[in-house]
Amino acid sequence: MPPTFDAPPPGTPYGPAAPIWEYRHPEPGMFHSFIISNAIRLPNGNTLACSGTQGGLMLEVDPAGNIVWNLKPDVVPDFPGMTFRVDYTERRLWADSNEVSLSSGGEVRFNLCAGSDSADKLYFIFGSASGTSPGVNFDGHQLLLNPDDYFITTIFTANQYPYNRTAGVLDGCGCGWGTFTMPGGIIPTTAAGVELNHGFVVFDSGANAVTKSSNSEPMTWQF
Repeated sequence: MPPTFDAPPPGTPYGPAAPIWEYRHPEPGMFHSFIISNAIRLPNGNTLACSGTQGGLMLEVDPAGNIVWNLKPDVVPDFPGMTFRVDYTERRLWADSNEVSLSSGGEVRFNLCAGSDSADKLYFIFGSASGTSPGVNFDGHQLLLNPDDYFITTIFTANQYPYNRTAGVLDGCGCGWGTFTMPGGIIPTTAAGVELNHGFVVFDSGANAVTKSSNSEPMTWQF
């Protein structure tokens, strides 16, 4: 069956009666698709847009119409040269692995990206062995970690074995990193399948308040 596309009934307006903002590429024809495509407003005030039939062109544009970045995917499965839409997911924390072996051990690196408005501010990585909901609120910012004994451990042993750089200062771009490292044979095998979650908050010492919280990243003990 060929793909189908929804369209409004004839004579029915699609979208708002009038645009509240528009973007025009400085080169005519360089940003135009007659089907698919979309655009969404980002939290930073910029717009993320997709020209679906032009090789899946994606770009971020600021309110003045300046292109922040653009990308054409190398391969789009099933529909080469086309991208149906782009979307945005709020995410500030990434982990390079979600598993650590009980027998051989391992290291998990956390990459933090809080945004340039958090440059040079303090960060603290916390953990929980009790899940992510409902989490804990810091100055109106919900961190998706449930407080428990492990949570307290990550507070009082920050930057100490097995944690490295779990508390510090974000760089000029609002980024940072930390690690969790555990040798093999330390944790009993009964811990297999137990999930730990980690997340971080940004603290503004001038305002004496937490200004951001991250998503949580899971880590599971494996044989």
